[in-house]
Amino acid sequence: MSCCIKKYPLSPAESCAASREDILTTLMVLQAAHEAMSYPEAEDVDDFANNNHLPDWKQRCIKGFVDCENKGWTGNCYNCLRRCEGQRDWPIGMCFPSRGKR
Repeated sequence: MSCCIKKYPLSPAESCAASREDILTTLMVLQAAHEAMSYPEAEDVDDFANNNHLPDWKQRCIKGFVDCENKGWTGNCYNCLRRCEGQRDWPIGMCFPSRGKR
C-alpha cells in the first residue's frame, strides 16, 4: 500500500483505494524523511556561521581562540584572543599548536 501511496501522493484514495489512516501514516513517514534530509550533515555545519557579520580579522581571532582551547595549544588562549583583538592578527608566537597535537 505504501508504495502505491508514494507513487500517487496527490490521489492515493482514488488511485490506491487507501484508507485515510494508511495515507496519513505513509505521508508522515515521507515528511519525516524529507525533513531529515534537509538538515545539513554534522561536518557540513559551519560552527562560526553566526559570526558572519563580524569583520574577517575578528572571525580569525575567534577561530584561533577556539582552536587554541579545543586543541590544547601552547600559550594562554585568553591572552592571545585579547592580543588578537587589539592587533587584528593572531599572535602565533604566543599561542600555537603543541608539537604532538598538530
